[in-house]
Amino acid sequence: MISDLGSGDYPCDLSDPSAPTELIERITRERGPLSALVLSHAHDVESGILDTTAASFDMHVAVNARATLLLIAAFAREVDEGGGAIVAFTSDHTTGNLPYGASKGALDRIVISAARELGAKGISANVVNPGPIDTGWMDDETRTALTAHHPLGRAGTPKDIAGITAFLLSDEGRWISGQLLHTDGGFSARSEGQPEVTGTWWMGGWEDAAHHRRHRCRLGHRPPPRRAPRRPRRPTHRHRPQRRSRRGAHRRAAGIPRRDRRPRAA
Repeated sequence: MISDLGSGDYPCDLSDPSAPTELIERITRERGPLSALVLSHAHDVESGILDTTAASFDMHVAVNARATLLLIAAFAREVDEGGGAIVAFTSDHTTGNLPYGASKGALDRIVISAARELGAKGISANVVNPGPIDTGWMDDETRTALTAHHPLGRAGTPKDIAGITAFLLSDEGRWISGQLLHTDGGFSARSEGQPEVTGTWWMGGWEDAAHHRRHRCRLGHRPPPRRAPRRPRRPTHRHRPQRRSRRGAHRRAAGIPRRDRRPRAA
């Protein structure tokens, strides 16, 4: 699909708020109306809560989230009359990649909101989470470990994701919209019963499998165990009715009026 478009590079700095709109307008002038937008840009610096600076966090949000919003808005203004399709790539990394994962979480909400707001213009929008893909960044140790833990017995490749992306951009795939799709070959659906799993790649880092099982309910994979319902407490009465004395009962039985029971002091 990309080879049919011919050559053409349009470099820009997506940390600049004006760059996304200028980029879309330039491409539209040179190529005509657009019908597809693939958001694969990313800014990634590994850091956690204690070592993430404000400048680094702002840069992640500017490139990964704000630029996504501005690119989608500019695309919607210049889209072809027949509508279009948006596909954005995301990640669920948090451990060791906190600002990256947080900005990707914002990207997810932006794209799903676009599916709702831009549906009337014939625009579909989906988020794709491809999982760990071997694009050249894996060393032999990482590749071997991921292969051992993967249900299909291999790591994902760019070709695996290219076909899915092409389908979502096609007319046949336009009915799919507003979805966050885990297209990772079943990597995110591994069974806990696999005896060979001694560790797991989870949220951007290697963690012990027992730790993963303990905290899985916090991460949204399954609901927490139900607790036994509490027994209802017996009602308590602060003010109990006063018991009448036996002397009063005898006086009432004798017909003595209440005002004559006790003489008043002179």
